[in-house]
Amino acid sequence: MYNELNEVSERIIKMSGIDIFKNTRVTKYIELRSLACYIFRVKMNEPFAHIANFFESKGKSMDHATVIHAVKRYSIYKNTNDRLKIYESCIKFKKNDKMDSVTIDLGYQGVDRIELLQNKCKKIEKRNNELKRSIQDLNYKKKTFTKDEVKILMLVEGLPKTKIKEVLERINLMKQSWSWKSQDRCEIIESSNGLSNRAF
Repeated sequence: MYNELNEVSERIIKMSGIDIFKNTRVTKYIELRSLACYIFRVKMNEPFAHIANFFESKGKSMDHATVIHAVKRYSIYKNTNDRLKIYESCIKFKKNDKMDSVTIDLGYQGVDRIELLQNKCKKIEKRNNELKRSIQDLNYKKKTFTKDEVKILMLVEGLPKTKIKEVLERINLMKQSWSWKSQDRCEIIESSNGLSNRAF
């Protein structure tokens, strides 16, 4: 009686890893139930009451009004959750020429899983780039150089790579020697009777 509905719902559960029959109002469950109701009603042309009875048979409390609401809300959920579009695209329906029925092509293969993961990666990459830009904005400080600083920078331009370490060591030694000289000041002491007054 519910063979095709079972097939579709099991495929949704397998793709998402979420049990759509669990009695909960958590958003991800509501959205996937909405997807199932949409497919049952719009793609498979099942009556609202039949869909509600199917959910009831699986232990999920639902009436036909809830099914109607879920079908109407699906387009909103789909706009904010890209995974729903992917899950929906994995379940295709073909008209059977020999009999007046619909064949379900549950074309969920590795490709669909890869597409889902690629979409996740794109979102993570986009968020990562946004965070990098934020960090750059926080750290960005435009450094302006004086004419003398530019002259010093021009001196090291074109310096052979093998000599860079030596130049850095010499500059550091020069800087240290300046601090040593400023600390090692000699004081001149004047006496009341200078050397000029002494008799030799």
